[in-house]
Amino acid sequence: MDEQEAIEILTLSDDAKEQWPMLAPVYEVAVKALEKQIPKKPLLRFCGECQRDCSNCERYEDRCPNCNGGLYVECSSNHQYCPNCGQRLDWREENEHE
Repeated sequence: MDEQEAIEILTLSDDAKEQWPMLAPVYEVAVKALEKQIPKKPLLRFCGECQRDCSNCERYEDRCPNCNGGLYVECSSNHQYCPNCGQRLDWREENEHE
């Protein structure tokens, strides 16, 4: 079972939420934690000020796709997780295979 399959199982239907309201927040926390374990591509050359790809700006840096936090030079491609929110990052090039 991978993270996505676990998320599908843990995502409660509306009926289940009504039947067990005290469990809904527990499942929501578990789903959020699992979602951060699914690797996402960083936003490369993304400017924090103008919110677009603009590698000519002073404030350009790689950014987390989850929290939009800056992935500074010392973090970029060295860390598997965002230092701000813990999102797992996928630095592989598009043509690379696992």
